[in-house]
Amino acid sequence: MMAGILVFVEQREGEIRKASLQAISQAKREGGAGGQVTAVLPGSGIAGAAAGLGAWGADKVFVADDANLGLYSAEGYAEVVAKAVEQVQPSAIFFAGTAMGRDLAPRLAARLGVGAIPDVVALTVDGEAFSAERPVYSGKAVATATTGGKAPQVISLRPNVFAAEELGGAGEVVVLDGLSLSIRAVVKELLAAGGG
Repeated sequence: MMAGILVFVEQREGEIRKASLQAISQAKREGGAGGQVTAVLPGSGIAGAAAGLGAWGADKVFVADDANLGLYSAEGYAEVVAKAVEQVQPSAIFFAGTAMGRDLAPRLAARLGVGAIPDVVALTVDGEAFSAERPVYSGKAVATATTGGKAPQVISLRPNVFAAEELGGAGEVVVLDGLSLSIRAVVKELLAAGGG
């Protein structure tokens, strides 16, 4: 039986990214009826956003609400997700394959000493093992990777491939305690790219 799936939820200015809702919904589908789906949401002023994640399939939502997490910090966010992994002990960790997810997933995998499968477009589960398909050679071929070995498996899902499915219901929202954020590089501001 699967130990459950942890999903990293990406937000910007308190708005949950659609790709993260897709990842939660896919985790619920892969985990089956008895599979526990736990979301982890770092940020600042995000308590309201966390409450709605249960409707998309999250049974529990860990919230790390800290002013230092208002803007993305690879160090800070990795610390938050690692703390959630410690508490949940999941079989897998799902990330949306966004710029943030592509940066954070391999960092977390290295920190945990586990493998990572990026850019997944099809996924099947057999017990505790995942079989994932991902495009290679500019989409001209598909590679199949199978997880095994040490859990949790880190998997990033290509956005807009897996459907976000609103299921209704409410997930339990829990404050993630015991964080000792040691952020060396702090993002002060995000600027939009200029045209031209």
